[in-house]
Amino acid sequence: GEGDRAPGVFQLNEIVDPDRTIVVGGVSKAWAMTGFRVGWLITPNPDIVAASMKILEASISCGVPFSQAGALAALTSEDIEGEVEAMIGEYRRRRDACVEILRSHGLYEYTPEGA
Repeated sequence: GEGDRAPGVFQLNEIVDPDRTIVVGGVSKAWAMTGFRVGWLITPNPDIVAASMKILEASISCGVPFSQAGALAALTSEDIEGEVEAMIGEYRRRRDACVEILRSHGLYEYTPEGA
Protein backbone atom coordinates (compact mmCIF):
# COMPACT_ATOMS: atom_id res chain seq x y z
CA GLY A 1 0.00 0.00 0.00
CA GLU A 2 0.90 3.64 0.07
CA GLY A 3 4.08 4.37 1.99
CA ASP A 4 5.25 0.76 2.00
CA ARG A 5 8.88 0.20 1.03
CA ALA A 6 9.71 -2.66 -1.27
CA PRO A 7 12.48 -4.95 -0.03
CA GLY A 8 15.87 -4.61 -1.67
CA VAL A 9 16.57 -7.35 -4.19
CA PHE A 10 19.62 -8.56 -2.27
CA GLN A 11 17.36 -9.10 0.77
CA LEU A 12 15.54 -11.81 -1.21
CA ASN A 13 18.43 -14.31 -1.28
CA GLU A 14 16.14 -17.31 -0.93
CA ILE A 15 14.44 -16.55 -4.27
CA VAL A 16 17.07 -14.45 -6.07
CA ASP A 17 20.52 -15.61 -7.19
CA PRO A 18 22.78 -12.65 -6.29
CA ASP A 19 25.37 -13.65 -8.91
CA ARG A 20 22.73 -13.21 -11.62
CA THR A 21 21.22 -10.03 -10.20
CA ILE A 22 21.67 -6.45 -11.39
CA VAL A 23 20.30 -3.42 -9.57
CA VAL A 24 20.07 -0.27 -11.66
CA GLY A 25 19.23 3.00 -9.93
CA GLY A 26 19.44 6.71 -10.38
CA VAL A 27 18.63 10.08 -8.87
CA SER A 28 15.78 11.00 -11.23
CA LYS A 29 12.75 9.85 -9.23
CA ALA A 30 13.88 9.56 -5.60
CA TRP A 31 15.59 12.95 -5.52
CA ALA A 32 13.50 14.76 -8.17
CA MET A 33 16.50 15.21 -10.47
CA THR A 34 14.99 14.22 -13.80
CA GLY A 35 17.22 15.13 -16.69
CA PHE A 36 20.42 14.81 -14.67
CA ARG A 37 21.09 11.33 -16.10
CA VAL A 38 23.11 10.12 -13.11
CA GLY A 39 22.73 6.53 -12.03
CA TRP A 40 24.43 3.34 -10.96
CA LEU A 41 24.60 -0.38 -11.45
CA ILE A 42 25.11 -2.77 -8.52
CA THR A 43 26.03 -6.44 -8.91
CA PRO A 44 28.42 -8.79 -7.15
CA ASN A 45 29.26 -10.37 -10.53
CA PRO A 46 32.50 -8.92 -12.01
CA ASP A 47 31.66 -10.29 -15.48
CA ILE A 48 28.46 -8.22 -15.57
CA VAL A 49 30.42 -5.14 -14.47
CA ALA A 50 33.00 -5.68 -17.25
CA ALA A 51 30.33 -6.17 -19.92
CA SER A 52 28.44 -3.10 -18.70
CA MET A 53 31.58 -0.97 -18.85
CA LYS A 54 32.11 -1.93 -22.50
CA ILE A 55 28.58 -0.79 -23.33
CA LEU A 56 28.99 2.45 -21.36
CA GLU A 57 32.33 3.29 -22.96
CA ALA A 58 30.76 2.95 -26.39
CA SER A 59 27.62 4.95 -25.60
CA ILE A 60 28.70 7.79 -23.29
CA SER A 61 31.89 9.63 -22.58
CA CYS A 62 31.18 11.11 -19.16
CA GLY A 63 28.47 12.73 -17.12
CA VAL A 64 28.26 16.49 -16.91
CA PRO A 65 29.88 17.89 -13.75
CA PHE A 66 26.83 19.79 -12.45
CA SER A 67 24.72 16.63 -12.59
CA GLN A 68 27.37 14.65 -10.76
CA ALA A 69 27.74 17.38 -8.12
CA GLY A 70 23.98 17.54 -7.63
CA ALA A 71 23.72 13.77 -7.31
CA LEU A 72 26.60 13.71 -4.82
CA ALA A 73 24.92 16.41 -2.73
CA ALA A 74 21.65 14.45 -2.71
CA LEU A 75 23.31 11.15 -1.85
CA THR A 76 25.46 12.59 0.96
CA SER A 77 22.93 14.96 2.53
CA GLU A 78 22.75 14.57 6.30
CA ASP A 79 18.95 14.82 6.20
CA ILE A 80 18.20 12.96 2.97
CA GLU A 81 15.42 10.89 4.57
CA GLY A 82 13.73 14.05 5.85
CA GLU A 83 14.07 15.75 2.49
CA VAL A 84 12.64 12.76 0.63
CA GLU A 85 9.76 12.49 3.13
CA ALA A 86 9.02 16.20 2.59
CA MET A 87 8.92 15.66 -1.19
CA ILE A 88 6.63 12.65 -0.76
CA GLY A 89 4.32 14.75 1.41
CA GLU A 90 4.19 17.49 -1.22
CA TYR A 91 3.51 15.00 -4.02
CA ARG A 92 0.76 13.41 -1.89
CA ARG A 93 -0.80 16.85 -1.29
CA ARG A 94 -0.78 17.57 -5.04
CA ARG A 95 -2.19 14.13 -5.86
CA ASP A 96 -4.99 14.53 -3.32
CA ALA A 97 -5.87 17.97 -4.68
CA CYS A 98 -6.05 16.66 -8.26
CA VAL A 99 -8.10 13.62 -7.27
CA GLU A 100 -10.52 15.83 -5.31
CA ILE A 101 -11.04 18.14 -8.30
CA LEU A 102 -11.68 15.17 -10.60
CA ARG A 103 -14.05 13.55 -8.08
CA SER A 104 -15.99 16.79 -7.64
CA HIS A 105 -16.84 16.54 -11.34
CA GLY A 106 -17.68 12.84 -11.12
CA LEU A 107 -14.67 11.88 -13.22
CA TYR A 108 -12.54 9.79 -10.87
CA GLU A 109 -13.01 7.24 -8.10
CA TYR A 110 -9.52 5.71 -7.76
CA THR A 111 -6.70 7.11 -5.59
CA PRO A 112 -3.25 6.22 -6.99
CA GLU A 113 -0.78 4.78 -4.47
CA GLY A 114 2.42 5.64 -6.34
CA ALA A 115 4.09 6.56 -9.59
